[in-house]
Amino acid sequence: MAKKVNITSGLSNEEQEQIEFPVSYEIKIIVTLKRSVIIIKDDIENLFHEVKTPYKFLYEKDSKKGTYTSLTYQITLLNKPHMDELYSGLNKIEDIKMAI
Repeated sequence: MAKKVNITSGLSNEEQEQIEFPVSYEIKIIVTLKRSVIIIKDDIENLFHEVKTPYKFLYEKDSKKGTYTSLTYQITLLNKPHMDELYSGLNKIEDIKMAI
């Protein structure tokens, strides 16, 4: 079984404090293909609804070897607790390898 990677915003606490909310940006979510991409997208989009994150699916791209797929969304975060809640939820989806 692959080791689960802790998913964070990738920003230091100092950098997070400098973000001016609300903020919209593209998030790329890298997923393994243990389950159908459709099911994984449903899990991610259900999380967006659960934590009230406005989103728009932009595109999907497979890795060269077909081991991973990246799913890119445009999202809007309202504040730091909202960002923390989203990344915490992403950590709970087993197929997600990384979010950047």
